[in-house]
Amino acid sequence: MVETYATPAGRMYEMFYFDRMYPYLNSERREHINSFLHAEDAIRSLAGDWLARIVLSEKLHLNFSEILIDHDENGKPFYNSSSGINFNISHSGDWSVCAVSELPVGIDIEMVQPIDLSIAKDCFTENECKTMNSFADSTEQNNLIISTISGQLKKVI
Repeated sequence: MVETYATPAGRMYEMFYFDRMYPYLNSERREHINSFLHAEDAIRSLAGDWLARIVLSEKLHLNFSEILIDHDENGKPFYNSSSGINFNISHSGDWSVCAVSELPVGIDIEMVQPIDLSIAKDCFTENECKTMNSFADSTEQNNLIISTISGQLKKVI
């Protein structure tokens, strides 16, 4: 069974996440957080880390400070493999989410916003562009679905 959790991650929560998460980060993770050009990206990332630690600490009956999250070579977060818990984090807009399962799990959220289809030719195949353009008179959610699925497939391949 997959359980999902969400937390707000807007700019108004900046001090909350920096005060509660930053002290628990290792130097590598702090460097990553500090590398963001926009504060909003750092806040979303911290919010996702905070959410994962809260959930893992409850599930594993550990103190928040005992949860040490590492990242693999692709940036996917993980906790001690012997715990039997798998999780993944995603963030977009003013939200961060976390999925937790006994099996490998992934989660992805995207903020719905207008899409400039003129740039699609730089990111997608010719067939994908034709498909997106066929939806141009339809809702923008259709384009979001296609771009999200395409992005996830490219991660797998």
